[in-house]
Amino acid sequence: MKNLPEEINRPTQKKDILLTLVGVISFVLIVNFLCGRYLKLSSRELGYRLIMDKWEMLKHLEKPVDWLILGDSSGNQALVPDLLNRALGVSSLNLCTVGDLTLMNDFWMLRYYMERFGAPKGVLLVHSLDLWQRRLDEGATAIIPLPWGFWSRGESQIHWNEAELGTIFLQKYVPLFSSHKRLTQKMLSPRSSLERPILIEKDGFMRERMADPAAAVQDKESMLKQLGEGGGDISRINETTLDTLNRLAEENGFNIFLAHGPLIDELWQEASFRLYFKKLKARLEQMAESKHGLHLILEKPIFFPKEMMQSADHVIEDAAKIYTRRVVRELKNYLSRRGNQGT
Repeated sequence: MKNLPEEINRPTQKKDILLTLVGVISFVLIVNFLCGRYLKLSSRELGYRLIMDKWEMLKHLEKPVDWLILGDSSGNQALVPDLLNRALGVSSLNLCTVGDLTLMNDFWMLRYYMERFGAPKGVLLVHSLDLWQRRLDEGATAIIPLPWGFWSRGESQIHWNEAELGTIFLQKYVPLFSSHKRLTQKMLSPRSSLERPILIEKDGFMRERMADPAAAVQDKESMLKQLGEGGGDISRINETTLDTLNRLAEENGFNIFLAHGPLIDELWQEASFRLYFKKLKARLEQMAESKHGLHLILEKPIFFPKEMMQSADHVIEDAAKIYTRRVVRELKNYLSRRGNQGT
């Protein structure tokens, strides 16, 4: 019988192991990068898109504007820059993102703008009532397209613990691990990614025309529960950041105006909500008394019927126009009293 050829086993060299490790690591890094790009380009999640798109809008802003509109997603759909511009004779940009970033994101955006263009002529903050008791969310912070550690630069530094830093790192740089469920869902159900696109205008306003009354009523119940748990308190991070924003305004000679975001009118019918708002209003007024750069311009939120709402605090375009005109009227009253037309 003819002898079969024998396999010659060559001793494994350190060089071979190193090349294998480099190959595997390179493959994982490439796949991780491609996953991150895919999620960035294909995501239809409102929170992710608002944070990413509004920050990119700010980063690529070519020339200064007179007014910055900052805040959460209620302001994103409620404040129409074009109406404000025509009424006050100014230019403005709506950079409202999400409530999970608290007032801290307002400060980060304002600081970034001022480092490029100097102080704006005015800042309008639009926030839903449920923002005031929130803490800064590390997952939302990780979406902000700025270099690692931007939260610990200058004043109002954020000191995350090790677990929170780990979450930010994974969310920011390892989407293959942190977003594996989203990736799997998109791969298994590609048609689910073909839902209604998120369309943000060049001035930052997100135009919405379709109301969802049932969702708005359901969301109202969730908001009532959330507000009841907060009891009218203001979180530490919102309180300290409000101080920082006021100091920036006073030192640089501009005004910051704070407006409550729009709400579904059924909330005002709830005694628990009215009690919550009474406590919050008193707290905000007390804080604003000693802040010469900060001004509250609405006595209470502007309410709309469920037929003009997508959620308890997100309005459609028709309501946004009404809301903006009301806010503009309050701004003009203040500016006229001060002999300043905001230009």
